[in-house]
Amino acid sequence: MTGLGIRGKLLASYMLVFLVLLLCGGAGAYIYARNAVEQAVEERLHAATQSILGTVRVGADLAVRNYLRAASEKARDVVALEYERYRSGAITEAQAKANAAAILLRMSIARSGYIYCLTSNATLAVHPVSSLLGRDLSEFEFVRDQSRLHEGFMQYEWRNPGETHARPKALHMTWFQPWDWIISASAYREEFRNLLDVTMLRDAVLSHRVGDTGYAYIMTGAGELLVHPVMEPGDIADARDDTGRRFVREMLQKRSGRIVYSWRNPGEGHYREKIVVYAYLADYDWIVAASGYTDEIYAPLDRMRRLALVWLLAATGVVALASLYASAGITGPLRRLTERVRVGAGGDLSVRIVPETHDEIGDLANYFNRLMGNLEGHSLRMGQLVEARTAELTRLNADYLGELERRAASEEEARSRLAFLQALMNAIPNPIYYRDFTGRFVDCNDSFARMVLGCAREDVRGRPPGDFPDVYPADVAGAVLRDDDELRHVGGTRSGEQTLRCADGAAHHFSVAKTVFAGGTAGEGGIIGVLTDLTARRRAEDARRLLEQAVENFSGALLILDGEGFIRYANPAFATITGWPRTDAVDRRLADLGAAGEVGGAAAGSGAATAGGGSGDAGFAALLAARAQGKAWSGQIRLRRGDGRPFDAECRLAPLRDATGAVTHFVCTIEDVSERLQLQARLSQVQ
Repeated sequence: MTGLGIRGKLLASYMLVFLVLLLCGGAGAYIYARNAVEQAVEERLHAATQSILGTVRVGADLAVRNYLRAASEKARDVVALEYERYRSGAITEAQAKANAAAILLRMSIARSGYIYCLTSNATLAVHPVSSLLGRDLSEFEFVRDQSRLHEGFMQYEWRNPGETHARPKALHMTWFQPWDWIISASAYREEFRNLLDVTMLRDAVLSHRVGDTGYAYIMTGAGELLVHPVMEPGDIADARDDTGRRFVREMLQKRSGRIVYSWRNPGEGHYREKIVVYAYLADYDWIVAASGYTDEIYAPLDRMRRLALVWLLAATGVVALASLYASAGITGPLRRLTERVRVGAGGDLSVRIVPETHDEIGDLANYFNRLMGNLEGHSLRMGQLVEARTAELTRLNADYLGELERRAASEEEARSRLAFLQALMNAIPNPIYYRDFTGRFVDCNDSFARMVLGCAREDVRGRPPGDFPDVYPADVAGAVLRDDDELRHVGGTRSGEQTLRCADGAAHHFSVAKTVFAGGTAGEGGIIGVLTDLTARRRAEDARRLLEQAVENFSGALLILDGEGFIRYANPAFATITGWPRTDAVDRRLADLGAAGEVGGAAAGSGAATAGGGSGDAGFAALLAARAQGKAWSGQIRLRRGDGRPFDAECRLAPLRDATGAVTHFVCTIEDVSERLQLQARLSQVQ
């Protein structure tokens, strides 16, 4: 306003005050009206949603009542038929009751419901759980009500034996008076979801309108659209608005509440913002929503805003004319003063004005003179202040540029880490996969794609395990998805084993470790799994067990020695042949088993020996020498039994080497040849 004249300043001042007051009042009124409209619309949407829920609940209750009543009446007809057979003398009453009970127990109600019968004194006469028969159930309030009412529809909570918690049930009962049976058709309410035909509710749902084009719709808890005025039923769980936001998933996660998003129905040219109030019907896993478009909701406010603008322009014109008229008596004297001031305004701070009047304008001249004097002093200080501020801005700008460089470096480092992690995952030989909570693969490493599924990584993304039936047959895929869903709710990490027929056509046994991972701010996530192929290890373990069984069942004595000659293992045959208990032989030196002296008796006289060794103590010395040199050896030696008696044995020694070729252990077999040598000695004497 410093560039305006007095008239302009007065006009601007009046206009500013007027506009501020007018705009504040108008803005307050507009905000109040907008809030009132929003509250009214939300209340209307909420009322529409509750009305639809009430319609659905009434229809559901009616369908359940009719279904259970038909079942109970059919059961009563069965009982009446068996009763007539008893009355006719065809069967006894006990047989009639048994036949009726058997037929009733075979009748199915929904998925797991059943027929049961009570007597008027609350005793169970017929029930699928035989342990409950004859039991007095008057402790339960609903049973007491049944005993009192005999017929009608009831809802209650029930827990069967073996179940951990009670669940809501519904029943319809009829009374067969001759046997005093209260015949009840009962089932869990959660199993009646398929009884209600949603098409029967279509007209009632679509009759709720908000604005000109607002409407109501119904979808399932999994995102399947059931009722919509324009769209056909189908999966909309991944529907997005014009910003890419998955608003349906937010609704599925929250189950009930309020949401604002943009939407374009088929056939419409552009997106429109809409408000939706929705609620969850747990018994049927439905989400009922009522919606209205904001452009229709706020249309009255837009009209009010346009009228207010017209009124504002008219009022501004009136105020401007009044201000110009009032300022005309002031601006004349001031023009003359302005001409004198213009010189000083040109930059000459030494200029002064001689006051011509003693009114406000004269005071203004004095103030001007004082001002010019002050300006001279302020001019110097202002220059210094500008220089200081310029230096500070230069420093701040340098700091800002440095911060930008650091952020760029951090982002580059983050990108490098991401690329490294992706390369690291592909470098891991173990198969790794990620699945979202719908069971579809989000990603995997090359090992999982090639070795397990036999395809490229790009062909895996977005597909469920069931799309690979050679690897995941239907039963295996179902079990995997059920386990993932359980892990999702429980959380933590889970390990197990699984056999899959992989891309090479062979069955591989895997160790599977799975855990839940979060998906960021969107609240999405899934399951990460790491597979370890146990096939080769299983085969090695089987081979090891087979070798252990062969050694244990070897008919000859077998020892395993370490490099120092200590016995580290003896098979059962060793104890049988030598008389040494296996526990006594282990940790002894092989030399402790040798017998002192030469080979005696006929065996010594024969001088029998195998190639590579002598007989008696000489053979034993050769055996020990071969062991010390790490060589193989075979020959005859003399050992002593556990009771101290010597005997002749045929011995074979073979070294065992490690990966570097160094001898670490020896295998030694021992065969008792005493009888054979004695026989040879007798034959020699006879000859």
